[in-house]
Formats: sequence, structure tokens, C-alpha cells
Amino acid sequence: MTRKALIFGGKGMLAYELIRAFKKSGFMVSSVDKDVCDITNENAVKRIIDKEKPTVTINSAAVLNLDFCEKNPLEAFAVNSF
Repeated sequence: MTRKALIFGGKGMLAYELIRAFKKSGFMVSSVDKDVCDITNENAVKRIIDKEKPTVTINSAAVLNLDFCEKNPLEAFAVNSF
């Protein structure tokens, strides 16, 4: 059976390291970033998971820009707490 990892936040630094580690461990890896899926949209996330059928799913998506977070606390919370 092929092991497959799905990583949300796929363009970030954490995702980069996770992708390397999973590939080194023999996993097939798919990554998704905000241009493909809005992590705050539960239905969109479910569609990606249903399509990819991963063995492991990791959410590494995050809003890190402090100024943005302070000006947009609801959006920052939605992304960072999902």
C-alpha cells in the first residue's frame, strides 16, 4: 500500500521541511497552498482530502505577519486556529 501525505500550507518553510522528511521516509507527498484551497473553508478542505485520499494530513498553514494579524484578527484567527 502506498503511503501518501497531504500538507496544507505547502509553500511555507515548515511544509518544505515536512515534504523533505516524508519523501525521505518513502511517502508520496501532495501539498496545497492558499492559491488552491482556502484553509478556512471546511468544504474546500474536505474536497481536497477526498480527492487526494492521503494516509496522513498535516495543516502547516499559518498567517505569520504580525502587522496583518493585528489589523485582521478574525482572519488571522481563522487560519491559525483551523
